[in-house]
Amino acid sequence: MRKLILLLFILPAIGCADGLPTTPYIYVQGSASATVAPDMLTIDFVLSETNMDQTKAKLTISERSSTVFKMLKELGLVNSAVTSYAIRSRAKFDYRSSAREFTGYLVQ
Repeated sequence: MRKLILLLFILPAIGCADGLPTTPYIYVQGSASATVAPDMLTIDFVLSETNMDQTKAKLTISERSSTVFKMLKELGLVNSAVTSYAIRSRAKFDYRSSAREFTGYLVQ
């Protein structure tokens, strides 16, 4: 019973306290956020091979490109971050002499 009476006397005193200090004070509240662009690197390169046999030149380029794609995968690049173009092939000629001279097929 004594505890209940003591509690009834203490509760009004706690209820009257406003929780603010009686001396001057500074109250600060804030928030911040920042948005930055992700790190990005662009690398452009061309694989090319010149050979008298067009099939061998295409095979060499296919092997090199698969090596490059394997390396990019090992670096952790996702396929959506990699762009490649179709293989192109054309005849290559040398014009240094008086007549043009066929030097092979250029595959890129």
